[in-house]
Amino acid sequence: MSLIAIGGLLFAAAIHALWNFLLKTSADKQVYTLLALGVASALLVPVALLRDWTISPAGWGLIGLSALCEAIYFLLLGSAYSGGQLSLMYPISRGSTPVFTTLVAVAFIGERISALGLLGIMLVVAGIYVLHLRSFRREGWLEPFGALRERTSQFALLSGLAVAGYSSVDKVGVAHVDPPVYMFLVFSLTMALLAPYLLLYKRDAMRAEWRNNRHSILLTGAMLASGYLLILFILTTNKVSYATSVRGASVVFGALLGAFVLNEGMGDKKILGALVIFAGIICIGLAT
Repeated sequence: MSLIAIGGLLFAAAIHALWNFLLKTSADKQVYTLLALGVASALLVPVALLRDWTISPAGWGLIGLSALCEAIYFLLLGSAYSGGQLSLMYPISRGSTPVFTTLVAVAFIGERISALGLLGIMLVVAGIYVLHLRSFRREGWLEPFGALRERTSQFALLSGLAVAGYSSVDKVGVAHVDPPVYMFLVFSLTMALLAPYLLLYKRDAMRAEWRNNRHSILLTGAMLASGYLLILFILTTNKVSYATSVRGASVVFGALLGAFVLNEGMGDKKILGALVIFAGIICIGLAT
C-alpha cells in the first residue's frame, strides 16, 4: 500500500472518529444520523451527476445490499451511543470489524487464518476486554464478563459486524459502479430505508435536532461524504483487509475524544484497550 493511500486512510480515520464524537453529543442519535446523511447526499449530487451512471443489475444489487448494511449499522450505532460511552462503544464497534471481516472470509470464502492473523484476533478480543475494566486490581478483572452482557456493548459489537458487511460489499461494488455514483446511491437508499420510521414517529425530534445542532449536522454530513468517498477510491486499488486495518487507527482517536474531551473517565484503561485493539488490527491487516 502506498504512502498516499495510508495517509488518506489515516485522514479518513480521524474524521470518522470526529463525526462519531459529534453524533455522541447529539440529542437523538438516529435522527441526527438521518439528517447528516441527507446533507452528505446533497453534497454528492454535483459530483455524481458528472460521472458515469452505467450500472449493471449486479451493481444495483450491491448498492441495495450495502445500503441495507449501512441502515442497520446506523441504527445499531445510535442505540449504542444512546446508553454507552464514546470511549467504550467506538473502539468496540470499529475494533471488532476486522475480526468479523476475517471470520466471514474464512467461513464463506475458504480463506485460512495465519498465525499472525490469529494473534491479531486474540489482541482485538483482549483489547475489548481491557476497555471494560474498571480497575487493574484482581477483583476488577472479572467485571468485563458482566459488562459485555450489557445491551449497549452488544449493539456496538453488532454494528462492527454491519461495518464488515458493507465494507466487503463496497469492495466489490466499486468494481461495478463509479465510486461517487455508488456512494450517492447507497446514501440515498440508506436514507430511504431509515426515513419512514423517523418521519412517522420522530418528526418533532427532527425539527428540534436541526434547530439545535444544524451546524454540527452540516459538518458531519460533509465528513461523511468526504471520508467515505476517499475510502471507496482507495478500495479500487487496495485490499479491503489492508484498508480496514489502517483505518482502524480511528479506535485510538475515538478513545481519546471520549476519555479526555467528554471526560468519560478511566482514560488509562480505555487508551490501553484501544492501543491493544489497534495492534491486533495491524496484525490482521499484515496477515491477509
